[in-house]
Amino acid sequence: MRTRVVVVMAIGVLSGLLATAASAVEVHVERDRITGRVFDSSTGHGIAALSVQLMAPRVAKQPVRITVTNADGEFAFKGLTVGKYLLMIYRGTTLLYRKEIDNSVATSFTVPLRVVPTGERGAG
Repeated sequence: MRTRVVVVMAIGVLSGLLATAASAVEVHVERDRITGRVFDSSTGHGIAALSVQLMAPRVAKQPVRITVTNADGEFAFKGLTVGKYLLMIYRGTTLLYRKEIDNSVATSFTVPLRVVPTGERGAG
């Protein structure tokens, strides 16, 4: 029984890794908003139903904002004040992306998604 559980868990972790191997996130940062799109790099198709969280610094005492990518893989956080935010993208409970973003400077970037190791998960 124990061997079966370990094998099932290993298959689940491996399928999660394979599912994100060709995925990327494109992020657009403006003074009052952070928007983006999660997509399959090889096909360009959006990836739906990923949880996207945006956390302001603790001193700002703002709630964590949470949204889910739509059918085209898009997400948006609007009405932001200028400052630093922590953007995190999850598939279920697996953290795929984590980056601090300062919206005082407009920018755009695209990066591949990967499973974030446990040691990198702390709230910065």
